[in-house]
Amino acid sequence: MRPAFLYDDAYITLASARAVWHGGDPHFPHAGVVDGITSPVHFSLVTVLVALLPAEWALLASCLIGAAAYAAGLWMLGHHENLSRLESAALVIAGCGAGMISQHLVNGLETSWALAGVTWLLVCARRGWAVGIGVCCGTLPFIRPELGILAVAVTAHRIHQARRIESPLVAGGVVAAIPWLALMLWTTGGLVPTSLMVKRDWYAETCWTWSRRAAVVGTGGGLWLRSNAFVSLGLIGLLRDRLGRFAVLAVVLTLFIWSLSVPDVLHAYQRHRYYAPFLPLLIAGLALLPLAVRQYAILLAALAAVVTTTAVVRLEPAAIARASDLRASVVRALRDSGSSRVLVHDIGYMPFDDAAPVFIDMVGLKDRRAARAHHELTGPTCGARRADALRAVALDERPDALVIWQPWDDYFGVSKALLEAGWRLRRLGAYGTTEPVVVYALQSPGK
Repeated sequence: MRPAFLYDDAYITLASARAVWHGGDPHFPHAGVVDGITSPVHFSLVTVLVALLPAEWALLASCLIGAAAYAAGLWMLGHHENLSRLESAALVIAGCGAGMISQHLVNGLETSWALAGVTWLLVCARRGWAVGIGVCCGTLPFIRPELGILAVAVTAHRIHQARRIESPLVAGGVVAAIPWLALMLWTTGGLVPTSLMVKRDWYAETCWTWSRRAAVVGTGGGLWLRSNAFVSLGLIGLLRDRLGRFAVLAVVLTLFIWSLSVPDVLHAYQRHRYYAPFLPLLIAGLALLPLAVRQYAILLAALAAVVTTTAVVRLEPAAIARASDLRASVVRALRDSGSSRVLVHDIGYMPFDDAAPVFIDMVGLKDRRAARAHHELTGPTCGARRADALRAVALDERPDALVIWQPWDDYFGVSKALLEAGWRLRRLGAYGTTEPVVVYALQSPGK
């Protein structure tokens, strides 16, 4: 028995890590192995572990190592703020169990490492350790790119506090960042992951009105704070502290920048995964509350975390089992159909399980020609020419099958775009209940 993961994105990292040892990924002939990777740090660790462990266990091991580093950071944070052992233990429980964080810690993605990186940055900043601040700030953008904003804010706070730019701070940042910059430049030709720009062009939400952006961010942020119950009281503690105010400003700026590019991910996407790295800030804020209420707030947050984690442990295995059954059904359908070139929007599990020889990523994370088409047609027109981009990709790649989640097809009009271009679609099956994944056989125009 091997672990399974709820989100298809986790298998992108896993398939790419395995492809490194195979000298490339034949499933995506037009992509480099790190195309579609958001976190070079997580990806690199998984790549090493894949050589030592079965693939799924390697992915889980990376998450668990990150989770252990996160828990250790929370303990150190409590120790530095002179919490009792009971309070420090409760702080760790709250940080590892609030809301959906227990699921995020083992979701197969880089989330546990993002939590660990932010937590240790706070530990180093509270201790005034310039080298540690530099190392964390130099590493954070390569765990998740948007965390670079928090890194800049904490660096600015340190410079403001010291009244000078310290050599250890600069040296730590440079030494930590150079290996990741070199890796990105060597493997992609750029210094930042391409996945962010690809998603921006595909979703094409840059024409949203400010009121719509504000509604999405406000609703998503409010739901996330509410789901974290008593941990949200940490916001009060953050606002009482100078470093905390720098961190809050960084979070606001991060959300603002996200709202300029792909605002919809800030609503409830993957159980508020994009908010998860900010949880350590709220946990730190609990430790900064006035002494008269601090212990009660921390203990209540820990108690709420026990309740929510219990619910996650009870319900999550069934959700993962349903996702695994669905994936297995789609893979069987593709193999039975004999499809050789499959047009997809989820590019993780199906290639990982060798469901077909070649996959064509309609979004562009693993297909640079598709990314270019959306950059030229979809993004600049706010989605008006997405159908033209999809038709261009299909004519160029000539897929013989399409796998599409029905809500995506309804929203983005993938099958409609192909039908209007003269493609013939034959439905092979629909898998799932209320929102199925549909498999089509495709025949290109003129055949």
